[in-house]
This record gives sequence, C-alpha cells and structure tokens, in this order.
Amino acid sequence: MAHGLARIAEDTPIPPAWTMILDKQEETERLARVLAEELRPGDLVTLSGGLGAGKTTLARALIRILARDPGLEVPSPTFTLLQGYDLPCGPVVHADFYRLGGGQELVELGWDEITEGAVALVEWPERADSALKDTRLDVHLDLMPGRPEARVARLTGFGAFAPRLERLQTARSLMQRTGWADAARLPMQGDASTRIYERLVKPGGQTAILMISPPRPDGPPVRRGKPYSAIAKLAESVHAFVAVDRGLRALGFSAPKIYGEDLEGGLLILEDLGSAPVVDENGPITERYGEATRLLARLHGTRLPPVLPVTEGREHALPPYDLEAT
Repeated sequence: MAHGLARIAEDTPIPPAWTMILDKQEETERLARVLAEELRPGDLVTLSGGLGAGKTTLARALIRILARDPGLEVPSPTFTLLQGYDLPCGPVVHADFYRLGGGQELVELGWDEITEGAVALVEWPERADSALKDTRLDVHLDLMPGRPEARVARLTGFGAFAPRLERLQTARSLMQRTGWADAARLPMQGDASTRIYERLVKPGGQTAILMISPPRPDGPPVRRGKPYSAIAKLAESVHAFVAVDRGLRALGFSAPKIYGEDLEGGLLILEDLGSAPVVDENGPITERYGEATRLLARLHGTRLPPVLPVTEGREHALPPYDLEAT
C-alpha cells in the first residue's frame, strides 16, 4: 500500500496529506527539525517508501536533532531490528522491520513494553501487518525521476495524529507568511485555559509567541439546557481574543501586538511580552501586583463598546459578565 499500514477499510476516507519536495539534504534536515518539535513521548512515526527512498536518512536526522548532537552515530537497525536511545526528550526507538516475519514477531520482541512512553520511528512498517497502533504519523518518501538528490515526502496523520498534522501544517504556513519560518518552536507552560503556547525563537534571538487555540465545540448541557462554555461566557475561538486585544490597544492599554493570524485554524503569532513573573520565591512581587491593580481599576472605569471588530466584516459582541457567569 502506498502509505504504509493497510488497515483502513475501503469505505473509510483517507486523511488529507501534506506533500512537499525535498530538493536536497538540507531540506530533509529541515523537515526532521519540524517533526522533532512536534513529536511527544508515545508517538509513532512510520517511514514508508521503497529501497533508497531516504527513510534511514530522515530517521537519522530526527534522532540527532532530538539528541541535540549533530555528530551522534546512528547506525541502521536493519540487522538488529531495534535500536534504542536515551535522549533529553525521553527514550527513542528506531526500528527497521524489513527482516520482520510478520506482526506476531513484535510480541516476541516486546515491542509494546520497549516503546511505552517512547518516540518510535519505524522503517518498513508494512512488514508488521496490523500489529502497530492506529494513531501514527506516516511519512512516505519517493524518488523523483531524473532528480537523484530530490525526494517527494507525503505526510499523513492517522487517528489522533490527523488533527495534529493539520494544525502543524497550518502553523508552518502562518510562520512562513509572517517571516517566522526559521524560528524554533519551544514549549511553554500553559494557563488555566485549553490554549497551548509556544515561544518562537529566530536564529538571531528575536522571539514571539505562537498561540494555538482551535475552535472548541459546545460541551453537554449542564444548566437550563446550556453548556458550561455558554454559561461562563468562555471564548470558543480566537475571534474573541483578537477583538479584545485590538480593542484594548485602541484604548491605550498594553496588549500583545498580533504579528499574524489564522482565525479559522485558531492560530495567532503574538508579541512576546517577556517571561518576568508576578511572584518570586518570597511570594507576590508588590510593585507588579500594584500595577496590575491600578490597571484593573482604570479598565473598570473605562466605558467599553458593546461590539468590537475582529476583521473586516466580522465583529465580536462583548457578553455581560452577569450573575449566571459567576
């Protein structure tokens, strides 16, 4: 099968794929860096394609980036089947199933135990039949006729990886459009919301914040037929954030400048206001809490418009914070 594991029923739609041309070694390494920033413990990446397509080259680049060691020796596991690494990001398992006799052999290898909590990179995944888990990222590599150095990479997310890949593609597109394509993505501690934040760091040191907040569906009704999000007046998309951000800046308040946005995907690239805390080892920092209190008092005394613009032709109505919301 063209994309690795053949466990999808004929009537099941194939997830959308992200296709790119890798003209040279540097672009393969760039793809490896993009994937390395996305991978988390427990993820499975299947590397499919014919002999000489570049599966081991991509796996080797991924492992070296995850190891933070460009000179790390990464032997091909063709004869050993498995090669494990204890890296700063956690354990990584590199497997080559070309010599595997079938999925039943994974039990003998102790595959589930070895890969628990690890990033697993698997070459020739089709040799494992249906023994690998459904949720995975498949990277299918093909040679380009007449261009021996070039490869076609087709990325497909299956199971829970499908929305992650779509979000990754959208984020990379936004970063490309706004001049942040070469920035590294560093995870940040989140807040009390469901949003995810990452700090973007350019090679020269300039930083910004990537906010990931895809639209959320309403939950089940909890009171008088309303979901919790409606009762608490929670924002269900980034439209509210954009409207309030621009509304505050228009009134002279400090709010992050928006460098780029994908409203439908729920992605924003924002000004980085720094990482200075409002508390330290001794507790609240008095000066900063005082400034925050004065700001809230000033905001409370400011007449706010009932509707704020989001973008041309789209507005956000400010909901009242009533007794129901409390």
